[in-house]
Amino acid sequence: MIPGRLWDGRSRGRASPHPATHARNEVRRRMEVDVRCDCGWSTRGREARAVDAMQVHVRLIHASEITREQVRARMRPAEGRRGQGDDG
Repeated sequence: MIPGRLWDGRSRGRASPHPATHARNEVRRRMEVDVRCDCGWSTRGREARAVDAMQVHVRLIHASEITREQVRARMRPAEGRRGQGDDG
């Protein structure tokens, strides 16, 4: 084991993350999407989870249905950091 590292390779203390970790996080962030309902509700996440969340929202709040294709048509690439501007 490398001093200053946990058994699974994560840093402990003030050690900076490996550059590859930063690159993976950047790719994940770019893969996130925003989806907004006409009522103002929105969600952010990976495509599959955003689609599921939107379908559940429409079913529970609006007593209606929306297809996966209709949700995908509303998707936009996520901008900024996760958690900013999310309504839940």
